[in-house]
Amino acid sequence: MENKSLPTFEEARHIILNHVAPLGAERVELLESLGQVLAEDILAPWNLPSFTNSAMDGYAVRAEDCQYQRALPITDHVEAGSLAKKALEPGMAIKIMTGAPLPQGSDSVVPLEHAEESAGTVRVVRGVTLGQHVRHAGEDVRQGETVLTAGRLVRPYEINMLASFGKDHVAVARRPRVAIVATGDELVELGTTPLPGQIVNSNAYSLSASIR
Repeated sequence: MENKSLPTFEEARHIILNHVAPLGAERVELLESLGQVLAEDILAPWNLPSFTNSAMDGYAVRAEDCQYQRALPITDHVEAGSLAKKALEPGMAIKIMTGAPLPQGSDSVVPLEHAEESAGTVRVVRGVTLGQHVRHAGEDVRQGETVLTAGRLVRPYEINMLASFGKDHVAVARRPRVAIVATGDELVELGTTPLPGQIVNSNAYSLSASIR
């Protein structure tokens, strides 16, 4: 009888990969997708940021009004999650918090530490560059842009991106069901003190961990 040698590791790997295929997709809740593989491309349904906003706590101003350390009257106060009650007029300032929508008429933000507020006015004590500390709509991601592609592993970064676009469920490649069978009369399970000639069934757990 002809003695056939065992395949090499690479040959065995090639045989296995030629006989398996990815499983179908399933939709799971966002956090359940962690550690799985995306089965669909994710397109941005809106801009990110979705509106032009302040990157700092400070004052929304027009850069041209901040020369010569002029005192600018403060006409409004905009918190994150709210809108300015009116547009910024020339020669004025609006107090603004980080993430708040930039008031119409303003083009720059002066951080609190670069200004001195007193009696309802603010004096800018450093030079202002047009557009400074302003995050424009779509600056990070444009609507319709592919932000994640199928085949990508879902990690905390991907969870953040999916959540940023309101994805509470996502399609991922279905995980295979794997059974592990450890055999041998010498094996005992966890929680049992092995007698002479016996060993704890540790391989089943290391294999399970590797598969997971």
